[in-house]
Amino acid sequence: MFELFSFVQSENSYFLPTELGKLYGISGRETNLLLESFGFQEKLDGVWKLTNSGKEFGIEVGEKFP
Repeated sequence: MFELFSFVQSENSYFLPTELGKLYGISGRETNLLLESFGFQEKLDGVWKLTNSGKEFGIEVGEKFP
């Protein structure tokens, strides 16, 4: 999975969890749970938020996607 983050960072691109999951044949829900298990995000009041570790690899887009 860490290869994935190297790819994303080196390409200077960002993906939604669903898009990221498609690269590995898993759902957006599974991707969110994996990111949570790695400590990159947490769910607060029903909304996924990046942790300090996660901010190294991503950005929060909220309801608006770039």
